[in-house]
Amino acid sequence: MKSKRKSSHLMTFWIDFLAFDVIKSIETGEIYNNGVLIPSDDKFYLSYGVENTTSPPKPALQYNRTYSVSHGTINEATSFIDGSSIYGLNETNLNLTLRDPVDLCKMRMNYTVDTADGKFGYLPRGKDGQYLIGHLPTRGGHVFTNLFHTIFIREHNRKCDELRQKYGNSLTDNEYFQEARKWVIALLQVVHYREYLPIIMGTTLSTYTAYNSTLTPGLDYFFATATFRYGHSEASDSYQIMNQNGEPESILMLENLQLPDLLEIYSVPTAVLSLSLQRQEELDILYSDFMRAHTVGGNFTDMASIDHLRSRDRGMPMYNDVRVN
Repeated sequence: MKSKRKSSHLMTFWIDFLAFDVIKSIETGEIYNNGVLIPSDDKFYLSYGVENTTSPPKPALQYNRTYSVSHGTINEATSFIDGSSIYGLNETNLNLTLRDPVDLCKMRMNYTVDTADGKFGYLPRGKDGQYLIGHLPTRGGHVFTNLFHTIFIREHNRKCDELRQKYGNSLTDNEYFQEARKWVIALLQVVHYREYLPIIMGTTLSTYTAYNSTLTPGLDYFFATATFRYGHSEASDSYQIMNQNGEPESILMLENLQLPDLLEIYSVPTAVLSLSLQRQEELDILYSDFMRAHTVGGNFTDMASIDHLRSRDRGMPMYNDVRVN
C-alpha cells in the first residue's frame, strides 16, 4: 500500500541516510550461520509465494550478534544530528581520509566524471574501490544514500568557496572548513526537524523546553533497536528512473541499488527527481518482497527477520510492556 500521506521516496532514503548519523552499534563479529531458520516445508521462502522469487541457497540465513555491555550496546556515533556519516566518527579519520589533501578547507571528491553533473564532484573511492565517507555499514550503502552524501559534501565545498570569496585570507583553511561544516550540520538539522519530522509525525514540533545539561545525551535503547527500523517498511520493490521531463526511462530494482557507479550513471538531479515523483510505501507492519529476499555482500538477506531477531538479540521487552512502563 502506498503512503496515505502521499509522501515521496525522498522521505524513505532521507531517514535511511540520516540513521547512520545517530546510530552505529558494534557487532561482535560472531557469525551465526543458522541465525534465521527457514521452514523446510516452505515452498517459497516468501510464505505467500512471490513470482520470480526463489528459495535462498541455504536452509538458514546468517546473523551477526550485537556487542553487549550491561544489558545494552555501544553507539559509536553521537546521538546528535551532527554529520557523523559525512565527517566521520573521529578527527583522525576526517583529516587523513575525508578532507581534501590539497585544499584543507574542502572535503575530498572525485572530479574525473566528464558530465555536466560530474563537474560538481562525486564521492571519492579508496584503494579497495569503496566510497570514502564518514561511516556506513556495507548493507546500508546504496545509490540513494550515496545521493545524500554527495549532495551535502558538494554543499560543504560550495560553502567553502562562498566564504573565501567573502572573507579572503582573514581565516585559515581549518577555520573555513569548520565554518562550512557548521553550515552543513545546520542544514541537516533544519531538514530533519522542520521538514521531515512534521510530515512523518503529522504535526510540527513544539519548542523543546526540557533540556538538562547534567544528563548524558544518548538514544533510547528501545528506539534505536526497534522503533527506528520503521523505514524498512517504506521501501518499494522497484524505482522508476525519470528523465528531465518526469517520464520513466528505466526501472531500478531494490535488490540492485548497490550496483557500482549508479549515481555517476544517472546523475544527482535525475536521482532526486526520480525519488520525488514516486510515493513511498505506507509506514506499517508490511515489508516489500525484496526487503525480505535480496542479496547484500553476497549473502541472502531478510530484513524482516533481522529486525525481529535484533530485538531478541538485545533483550527488548514486548511492545505492550514498553507501552505500560
